[in-house]
Amino acid sequence: MKDKEIRKIIDEGSPTLSVTVIPSYIFRHMMKNMSDSIVQKLMDHSTQEI
Repeated sequence: MKDKEIRKIIDEGSPTLSVTVIPSYIFRHMMKNMSDSIVQKLMDHSTQEI
């Protein structure tokens, strides 16, 4: 993603934002070797109630 795209997402998001940064080769390896259902279950993007 380009910086402008990232900035737009941050600006339009909620007051709390979680960002996970991993090397691209690790991300590609995970996506290639894990089934879609496992990826969806493990990468939970829900927000926690405070």
